Amino acid sequence: MHYIAIIHKDDNSDFGVSFPDLPGCISAGKTLEEARLMATEALETHVSYMIEEGLVVPEPSSLDAVIKHEDYEGAVAVLPVPLAIEQKVQRVNISVPERDLARIDRYASSHSINRSTFLVQSALQAIQAAESVKAQETTVPSVVKFKLATTAGNSPSWNFNADTPVAGAIQ
Repeated sequence: MHYIAIIHKDDNSDFGVSFPDLPGCISAGKTLEEARLMATEALETHVSYMIEEGLVVPEPSSLDAVIKHEDYEGAVAVLPVPLAIEQKVQRVNISVPERDLARIDRYASSHSINRSTFLVQSALQAIQAAESVKAQETTVPSVVKFKLATTAGNSPSWNFNADTPVAGAIQ
């Protein structure tokens, strides 16, 4: 798991580090390399504290979501920082069709990982992909809708309605 760190620098200052997903998690360094190392330490300390206090540790945002945020336009660097904290593992029982389980086991084995690791990694990748798509979705703006209207004995005329939002295609 990686959290995105934003590195910034003002004139006559050290490099500052902040984590958009973790308000209050900040650090600094005289050089970019020192800032990177201090970011790792700050992240681990901050998240450990949150866990000890029973606070909810948010899932990390995607790099795309962070980079688009207007607060981080002046960033010197954007850096994924790994979180290397031991997490409590919970045993679960799931039902999987035999044929699917055999495929899962073959795939995991061929990639030198166990079934649990494969299932967790796959689920987290699916969640991240879904969240990324959701973050990229935009609303369709209102579209002018034209309709050919005819009345008995009159020539055709075009009517339009600019207030009707149209999703997908112009009707």
